Amino acid sequence: MPRKGDRKINESEQGIYESERLDHLGIVAGVCQEIGLAQYLDGQEPDTHRQVSVGTATVAMILNGLGESLRRLYLVPQYFEHKPLEHVLGAKIKAEDLNDDCLGRTLDWLYDHDVTRLFAGIARTAQEKLSITPRLVHVDTSSFSVSGAYEAQPEAEVAISITYGYSRDHRADRHRNG
Repeated sequence: MPRKGDRKINESEQGIYESERLDHLGIVAGVCQEIGLAQYLDGQEPDTHRQVSVGTATVAMILNGLGESLRRLYLVPQYFEHKPLEHVLGAKIKAEDLNDDCLGRTLDWLYDHDVTRLFAGIARTAQEKLSITPRLVHVDTSSFSVSGAYEAQPEAEVAISITYGYSRDHRADRHRNG
């Protein structure tokens, strides 16, 4: 009995064709490709001489996380074993290339390169590529501290609305209940 994700090869009068199951991976991989996720990450340090680039390994972890989020890193190749990797990650990538050593090194690289800064760069790149114009910006200022005097500024076109919320510093004067 075939397992979920197995490849099916059928013969017809016109030749042999193969169907592969992508599920949601095709859409997610397509969005990652459209926003240039792997290219952006690889551009941060292009001379890594890895079999699987940091960007490609990151996309692989995203795809794996959306399919098998509770699996350990050493089981990732098993997840991709019956997936059409040439369509979602590239022609030269094989399931066994996505081993725990590759993914662990990628996670170390991401940590060393400040994931907050990387996320901001990816978001900015996606915004530009998808032609998204932001209308509102939300900033959580509950732990910001400001001192000094401000010079009088002419009234801006859009006013900033300061609201009270949860204080991460657990200060009663910085939050409002109800």
